[in-house]
Amino acid sequence: MGKPRVSGKTLIVPALLELEDPTDLPEHWLHDHLSQREDQWPPGALDAWVRARIPRLFEFTPPRCVNNVSALVNIAFVAVSSFERCGQMDLCPFVCSVAFHPEDDLQEEPLVGLFFSRRGPSRRVKARIADRFWSLLLKEPYSLEPFLDTLFHDYDGYVVGFDGETFISEPLFHKWEDGHVENHYAYLMGPLRWCEDCEGTGIEDTFPYLEDCATCRGAGSVTW
Repeated sequence: MGKPRVSGKTLIVPALLELEDPTDLPEHWLHDHLSQREDQWPPGALDAWVRARIPRLFEFTPPRCVNNVSALVNIAFVAVSSFERCGQMDLCPFVCSVAFHPEDDLQEEPLVGLFFSRRGPSRRVKARIADRFWSLLLKEPYSLEPFLDTLFHDYDGYVVGFDGETFISEPLFHKWEDGHVENHYAYLMGPLRWCEDCEGTGIEDTFPYLEDCATCRGAGSVTW
């Protein structure tokens, strides 16, 4: 399935597989690899960005959310290279999927990371694979494939996707209008702008003035 890609001396191959004894959480998060480019990525849409990026890079369509409750991104790969410097080619499976950061107690912002088996490879090899994989995706960040899917989280249903310009995340109960996207539920690729609703503070302008701004989710800036 899909087209293999080369990053450095590592071949990344999409695959149909199930990890044996996978870790509970990802070990290499995408947001840790964004560095100076992080201000160009809208909060809350990294999983949708990966879902839209993979078809353009690996030339296959990722599976839809199973029964609308599985992760928006849950795709397996095999990394092929001579990782241990002994001349022998090694095959290391991993899964790119979605999880919540351990410090995100309310599970409000899904993040994308790489899962490996507890049985290996070594930490050094995992770091090398993650660096090669994320470098491939980030090389052309605006080459994205439109998609639309349905996802349930915290008892709420959402229509999520990318329409070619906008990342969409709209509650199922929200009434859609032809050609219209409600900005409060959308994320656009591009430079961040000052949030007018909270005047850039990231805090709601109503008493007790402690909650995160609902418009920018506490970031103080938006992309629309």
